[in-house]
Amino acid sequence: MADQIPRPKISDGYLGKQAKFDEIGLSTLSHEDAFLEMNGNAIEIVIGYNQPTRFTTKLLLCNSGGQDNPNFVMVNNLQGRMCYTITVPQIGYYKFQIYALPTSEAGPSMVNVFNYVLFFKEMTDEFRPFPKQYPPWKNGCYMWEPRGIPHGCKAPGVPFKVHLPNAQQVMVTAGGEWTELQKVEDCVFQGLVDLSRPEMAEGGKVHMNVKGKGTGQYTTYLEYDV
Repeated sequence: MADQIPRPKISDGYLGKQAKFDEIGLSTLSHEDAFLEMNGNAIEIVIGYNQPTRFTTKLLLCNSGGQDNPNFVMVNNLQGRMCYTITVPQIGYYKFQIYALPTSEAGPSMVNVFNYVLFFKEMTDEFRPFPKQYPPWKNGCYMWEPRGIPHGCKAPGVPFKVHLPNAQQVMVTAGGEWTELQKVEDCVFQGLVDLSRPEMAEGGKVHMNVKGKGTGQYTTYLEYDV
């Protein structure tokens, strides 16, 4: 039970804003308190930014050896807002660490800018791993649906709707079949993907591939394990 889980030891200065948070021009748009208790197993955290900025995160289950869990976090980036939707498969304390660096600054290493401790006390939502998100996805992309596809899904029309800046063409591959998403407004692509094909009978991978403006190749942005 949740009340039997020991509270983790947190070092002084770990929680909340770190040294570069304000300097980079970041802001907490959803949760200023860095220690959060949820009567469930999901939360969305939103960080604002005022200049082009690269981000990455780590989600660590406390007292578990420090393994990152990227498939528990869905990253959506739209109009100066980094939205992190987190869903976990077990109750407990988690450390959620946010790293950032302005795009104008050179160097591969981002700096730790904010740390949360999240206490999920109940399993209220179905756990469904988010798709694998490749680096290009984090550059201004936003997914309305699907943020997860259930294992064994055989639906003949899974809806996709996504915001992709600078995209010229978007194709979703499943079971060897390529399905083009149609551009319905500026930077927004939408369509239905058939997962009922015999080639998907035993499951498999579903990829969302993007051809950017001025390029002749597709780049994989998302990978679903179905």
